[in-house]
Amino acid sequence: MGKGLKASKHVAVEEQVAIFLLIIGHDNRFRQAQYETIRSLETIHNYFHCVLKYVLKLGNYLIKPATHDLFPETTNTSHAWANTYFKVCVSVADGTFIFVKVSPEEQIRYRTRKGDIMQNVLVACSFNMKITKVLAG
Repeated sequence: MGKGLKASKHVAVEEQVAIFLLIIGHDNRFRQAQYETIRSLETIHNYFHCVLKYVLKLGNYLIKPATHDLFPETTNTSHAWANTYFKVCVSVADGTFIFVKVSPEEQIRYRTRKGDIMQNVLVACSFNMKITKVLAG
């Protein structure tokens, strides 16, 4: 994987990661992170993208494609369509609403009856409780 993040003369690795998490985790803008960390906007931008680059590289090592041969005895031979679409699903959660951020022009399409901006998704998981299918709509 190569070398990881390195501390600079003025910014430690922990602060670089903290800047990244502040922006990602709290949905903040660079200016808000600049205000909270008392760093220049250029510094915030540079370290955010530096950490993002390493997070994306780390994803290649941590995220593996799911294997569907864990439970071969559970296949249903009487319904071919079920084997095609839901071969490895044990549970389905329909009507799950997830908060989304969309442009003001599209917000009317995503507004719920309670006024929140959300999207309805269908999620299916396998016997080992890993999410195998997500249908957004």
